[in-house]
Amino acid sequence: AIIGTSKLNKEIRHRSSWERNVFELLDKDDNILTYINEPFLIEYYFEMNKHRYIPDLLITYKDEIQKLVEIKPEYLVNADKNQCKFHAAQEYCTNKGLIFEVWTEKDIDKMSLS
Repeated sequence: AIIGTSKLNKEIRHRSSWERNVFELLDKDDNILTYINEPFLIEYYFEMNKHRYIPDLLITYKDEIQKLVEIKPEYLVNADKNQCKFHAAQEYCTNKGLIFEVWTEKDIDKMSLS
């Protein structure tokens, strides 16, 4: 599905209602300068095979901090394949000076309440 964003002044594709909710929250957050959905590929290995992973968001805050975010249902966070993806994303972020976070529905619900 597609959602229009005021902060980005364009329409972007979302793959879940959680992603849609996050885009709406980011649009309203005055501390966020901009965000990019599915910003780039990160290669990782799972079961001895090379794979490519596209994180959900790259958020740039007004204080110039950048966060790479994966939105994932809590019940999938600990799956072996996802843990491999997250490890590769964390390593990428460490090398690039970014923060990596996984946001679940519980995190998104807390953001919605604040």
